[in-house]
Parts: sequence; C-alpha cells; structure tokens
Amino acid sequence: MSIVLSHSSKELYQQCGYKWYLHYVKKLRSPIISSPLLLGHAMDGAFSRILLEKMDKNDRKTPLSLLTEFQVFDEGFSKFKNNNEEVVVKESTLVRYSSSDYTLETLKDEDIIDISKLGSNYRIVLENIESITEFINECKANFKSHKHLDNNSQIMYNIIHWHSLRRKCHYLLEKYREDVLSKIEKVYSIQEKVELKDESDLFIGYIDFVASFNDEPGKKYVCDNKFASKAYASNAVSTSDQLSTYCEYKGINSACYIVVEKSLRKKVPLHRIQILKDTIPESQFNKTFDGITKVFNSISAGDFKQNFESKCFFFGAVCPYYDYCRSGDSSKLKDCSK
Repeated sequence: MSIVLSHSSKELYQQCGYKWYLHYVKKLRSPIISSPLLLGHAMDGAFSRILLEKMDKNDRKTPLSLLTEFQVFDEGFSKFKNNNEEVVVKESTLVRYSSSDYTLETLKDEDIIDISKLGSNYRIVLENIESITEFINECKANFKSHKHLDNNSQIMYNIIHWHSLRRKCHYLLEKYREDVLSKIEKVYSIQEKVELKDESDLFIGYIDFVASFNDEPGKKYVCDNKFASKAYASNAVSTSDQLSTYCEYKGINSACYIVVEKSLRKKVPLHRIQILKDTIPESQFNKTFDGITKVFNSISAGDFKQNFESKCFFFGAVCPYYDYCRSGDSSKLKDCSK
C-alpha cells in the first residue's frame, strides 16, 4: 500500500503515531476548528492575491481578479469547509478562539453595530464598547474557573472575536503589502504543488510562492508565509524540514520565511513582519529526508504507538483524542469514514 505524506501529516505522526492512525486511517476527526487553522486558510488566499501583482501576466494561473485582498480574506474567513461540511464561521460555536485573538482597539463603529444587533437575537445586550468589554471579561472569568459558557454566550463571544480578528487581519494585510511586496522583485509561482516520490510512497505539499527580492535581483527563493503568535528564531529557515523538502523539489537551497505576527504590540511598531532569508545546508537536507523515510517505514510497519508522555497537550490545547485513548469515548469525535 502506497503512503501519502505532507509536512503536517508527518509532524502529526511524530507527535503521536496513534493520533496519526486515528486521523488518517480510522478517520475520526474533531469537529472543532482552531482559530490558527481558520486564519491560516483565509490569510493564504489573501497573501496570494497580493503576490499576484508581482507575477508576469503570462505566468498567472489565475487572473488578477477585481477582488481585493480584503475581500478574498473575508470570503475565506466567513465560510470554512471542515470534515466535508461547510461552516458559517461568524456565529458558529465550533470555532475556538484564544484570548489573544481579541483586541479591543481593532473594533470599528460598524462592528459594534453588528455585534449589538446580533446580541439582541441571542438575548444579550451589547450596546457599546464598554458593555462588550464587560461581557468579554465575564467570559474570561468563566474560562479561568473552568466553567462552560451557555450556548448564546458562546455564540456572542465568537462573534466578537470574529469581528476583532477580521479587522486585525485587514490591518496586517496592509502592512504585508507595505513591508513585503515592496521588497519583492518578481514572483515566479504561487501555491506550486510539490510531489516527491520515494519508491511507491509520495510526499506532497504546496509552496506558497517562489520569488526574487530587490536586494538580490534574479536570485530565486522558496518562500513560505507564516501567520504566527511570536517571532521566529534567526535560524528557523536553515533548520526547517518544510523548506528543505520544498527546496529539494525546486532544486535550489535558498529559502525564506515571511513571518507575520498576529498580535499587535502596545508600542511602536504595532506590528512586526520578519523576512528571514537563508540557505539550507546539506546536513539539513539529509536530516529532513532521513526523518521522512523513517516515518514512511514506521507507518508501513504498522507502528502506531501512543505518546502519553507529552503530546496529550500540544500548543496549550488538549489532544482531541484524549478521552478516546483513555476510555474509548468517541462522543466528541466525528466519524468521517462514511
């Protein structure tokens, strides 16, 4: 049986073999949508729209449409396909936001009007920024006490976060245009598919874009956009498995991370965008593909060990399979095999 891996599925296996098995073989999935997943999807589309402007017309696989990057983002942020079902994001309780996703200062008058109008539908009075702030603080106090919100409160909590994140991302897209696009000489490809074969197995992925920069005309870099909560380390490119696979596919060793920090700072500059350019050393290529081969071999051998040591809590969140692994309780999971 041939195995298909991507960078994310490889990382999932390395976190926990059993988690990979449940997700990809048993096809048991969590119905919950994390805000980083949702934002990554929406921002990818918006970044691609901006980057099209630096690509030759004849090289564009899609036309430079009349839609702005803000409209492209709004489309991706409004509806999201999860487990083969379309979710209307703004009023969905399936989305899980973090406290840092909400920034009071980002809300505009029209957002407050919409929040107030929707609040009346759910019998929650939110007439101004003061009442919204009080409501959010009450919700956070409940979370801190490990109390669940009632359904209406959860919907309104999500609506407020949706509005705040939307405004914040519009601002960051403006800064991406100013801080990143202005430094790019030319874009050669966008969302280019990667396929690397290892006998009967296949490693796949998508390169966000390949570009050259004004300070190094004609020199191509494999580039990956990252929407992150904090800055990346200075050696993030030269130690990246993901960029190593993409560079191997393109036959070059120059790579770049564009890191857009989603949190707005309280001091100038309010935002930070890193452009990290570096070279992938031969040792990193060897390490990356040794790791991929090891994962392929482990999956082929049916090695799906549970990792109870540390990966039941990843990035501060409880593994969606926590209850299933311990008691066989699948009530919080959806069977997507049918």
